[in-house]
Amino acid sequence: MKMEEKLMTPVWQGDTVYEESVMYIRGKDGAVPAAPLLYTPEKILEVRSSDGTRTYESGRDYALKDGLLYRTEDSAIPCWEYEEFYPSQGEEIPIASRKESGRFIRYDRGDVYASKQIRVTYTHADRWRGPIPESQLYRLPGVREKWERQETVKIVYFGDSIMEGCDASGHWRISPHMPVLSDLLTQALSENTGVR
Repeated sequence: MKMEEKLMTPVWQGDTVYEESVMYIRGKDGAVPAAPLLYTPEKILEVRSSDGTRTYESGRDYALKDGLLYRTEDSAIPCWEYEEFYPSQGEEIPIASRKESGRFIRYDRGDVYASKQIRVTYTHADRWRGPIPESQLYRLPGVREKWERQETVKIVYFGDSIMEGCDASGHWRISPHMPVLSDLLTQALSENTGVR
């Protein structure tokens, strides 16, 4: 399986999570909280920088304990300082923090967030307990009929910055160059319907 296919594996399938994003933020007390992962990890297979150029070492940069991923004291893994991530005044687009009363969340563009994130690949034994998406195509009979006849369908995406692709590596032309969400959705629809 190619890496892009692995990255697109639905989170409710299999026993391996590929490149889950983690970002550490120092607390007001100066401590760096451990990072919970989507599943309880059995084994960490790899921890890499967001751009994939650096691999971090177990025991030296991180430690897995009680299902949580800890950043070691002398770790090379990046970490936001409290004041840096939770400024006391809003910036260009002020986003009030719900977690830190009277503070804001840092707003930035480009690879600023990505440069502070890591990608964690791990195995797990626990199973998905959330909802599993199901096709809603029956709600769009006209679209379904067009796809059955292999006709092209125009799709318009509405949304916020995530739909725009503002946090997608491909949008900023940085590694791993993943496409924006609308392109991924269009690609998946094309593959599932056979319509190009």
